[in-house]
Amino acid sequence: MNTLTRLLTLLAFGLTALAARATVAITAADKANITPAGFTVLWRVDSATGGSPRLDVFSNAAGTVSVRSQLAVEFFPLEMNDTAVKNTATQRDARRALQDAVRARKAVLARVTGAQPGTTYYVRPRSVDASGNPNETALAPLLTVTTSQETAFVAESRQLRVDFQTCFPGSDGLIARLSLAGAPTPLVSVIGDHDQPGRAFFDLTLLLNAAGTTNAELGGTPAFTLDIVGDNGPPGSYSNSISLQNAYVVAKLEDTTFVIGFPGLVSFTVEGSGSALAGVPYPVTIKARAADNSVLTSFNGTVTVAATAPLYSGAGVTPIFTAGVLTGYEVIPSAAGSGQLIATRTCGLETGLHNYTAAALTYTAWKQFYFGANAGNAAISGLDADPDGDGIKNGLEYFAGYSPVIGNKQVIESEGLDGTDFVFTYRKAKLAPGLTPTVQWTPDLSLWRTDLVTQTQLADQGATVLMEARIPTGTRTDSFGRIKVSIP
Repeated sequence: MNTLTRLLTLLAFGLTALAARATVAITAADKANITPAGFTVLWRVDSATGGSPRLDVFSNAAGTVSVRSQLAVEFFPLEMNDTAVKNTATQRDARRALQDAVRARKAVLARVTGAQPGTTYYVRPRSVDASGNPNETALAPLLTVTTSQETAFVAESRQLRVDFQTCFPGSDGLIARLSLAGAPTPLVSVIGDHDQPGRAFFDLTLLLNAAGTTNAELGGTPAFTLDIVGDNGPPGSYSNSISLQNAYVVAKLEDTTFVIGFPGLVSFTVEGSGSALAGVPYPVTIKARAADNSVLTSFNGTVTVAATAPLYSGAGVTPIFTAGVLTGYEVIPSAAGSGQLIATRTCGLETGLHNYTAAALTYTAWKQFYFGANAGNAAISGLDADPDGDGIKNGLEYFAGYSPVIGNKQVIESEGLDGTDFVFTYRKAKLAPGLTPTVQWTPDLSLWRTDLVTQTQLADQGATVLMEARIPTGTRTDSFGRIKVSIP
């Protein structure tokens, strides 16, 4: 062999050795869904494309007597449309897409059937390359699985359906694992299976008794723990209890929402400055807090705000936090009195509380709220003053529920002809006591009139309403309208 041939041979050997290094690490193997005739094995891999799953099954703890040929193994098993999937292209596509989604999450499910009741098997998750050669980083340990001895009649049949889509959109393909204290093995379900996008479905009658010999007869209020397996799934676990009737029940469906802790998050603080005023926006700042009370800058979710006193607006889901802080979130109390704001992480358990007292709204209190030391200066706080320069005088700002120190849109929002009527819409605060508002119109700007006006509320906008004023025009082609407010 000449030197060139020897060099090419060595180069080829080097490439072969390099290709063989594309290995797959197998971790976190677990058993689930055990019946007298089979079981499911779940494990994680560090590559979604580095190999194909295999499963060794032995009858002895040494792993030397294989019984794999006696059993059937289905990888990435699903329950969706078992019958229709054979004949419907759309369902076949949906099934394959969901299986691919599980694989993309770097999780593997293997369902074993054809097992014998009350029999112990020893299983080992494997990975092979395109040629069928093992390519694991290391040989996974054997997992011991014992099938139950019999299927018992369960008087109270409960089906649990868990919603993930509300809190974790795009969760299809993750694997939900449901555990019960005292049960030897969990139940697992692929999120999005059973034609249930964003949901996981569990048949609780498949849970085994503590001895693992047959189905458990549940009673009372069993406490379940739910966690998620797969890449980019929410960390941690969620606990929930289901109240049972302790009576004969045929497949009753229970719906629940998955709620899980955010890593490092302990609570929220809700901070407000100054006094609140009924009918006026009250800004608060909400901060996510860690165990040492520092701001948890990794939190970028939302909270749901509730109140013990009535609000015109502000209750519900907030915008997204920035670096753990939501600044200037506004609530509007609808009545005078004391209340408490409660901020709870959306789809979570962590809360924050803030006590406030809303004073009754009057024009004097409104001026004090916005102008402080200048509340007595008519040039700044008077009805005809316009300190923010938006063209809307303070009296109209008060009437429309606007801030007099921040530029706003006009009070009259639209105007035009509707058949033989002149119509315009305007914004009006629900709570602006002490004002006498008047709708006025004129055909020629020489004389403002108040007759012939009919008004209708078009929309409820929280602290304000949208009103419509309608004036017959007859044969006129020009009309003008305005709102005049005065304080006696």
